Amino acid sequence: MDESRLNIPESMRAWHFAGVRHFFNEITDDSIIQSQYHPSQWSAPWCDFFVKVPATAFLFFTYYDLGKDLAGQGSPDRRNFWRRFLPFFQLPKGSIAFWPLAIFTHSTYHEQIHDFFRTITYFSPSLVACFGNDCERSIKNFSSLKYSNLPQFLHVPHIEFLFQSTDEELSLLATQILSHVTNR
Repeated sequence: MDESRLNIPESMRAWHFAGVRHFFNEITDDSIIQSQYHPSQWSAPWCDFFVKVPATAFLFFTYYDLGKDLAGQGSPDRRNFWRRFLPFFQLPKGSIAFWPLAIFTHSTYHEQIHDFFRTITYFSPSLVACFGNDCERSIKNFSSLKYSNLPQFLHVPHIEFLFQSTDEELSLLATQILSHVTNR
């Protein structure tokens, strides 16, 4: 048996065995591994994006243009889409986070799939919803990478195809996405 687990109070062991680590301040095997990738050690702009991620987020959204949106050069149409779409999830504030797989600098996208997967592993959300074929292709191209504890990925249409969707269609999509969320 791992001796680091012997120091955990009995009332907390079930949480520890279930994979919950944010209750624990002591150094365990898992926290040593995670500290290697602590956000304070990440390069810009990843460390800047980190502060925007709620600690309680269990559903992550990504799409190729997200890097541009987070860089302050976003499309008003995408912004309006998210304002319209997110309420259909009926989740508490802090349940959803956005994380890019490509960074927008010097007027071009720079795909940073290793940083994306490292970050997703760090946060370990229940589900990552990937909007668009370009996002799906990038993730599938790197699916052979060896990352442990990856969440489930759900590929959905590009958000620009969803701009003209009715409220009923968006509600159905939100329900479909939520049906794939586990351990909520």
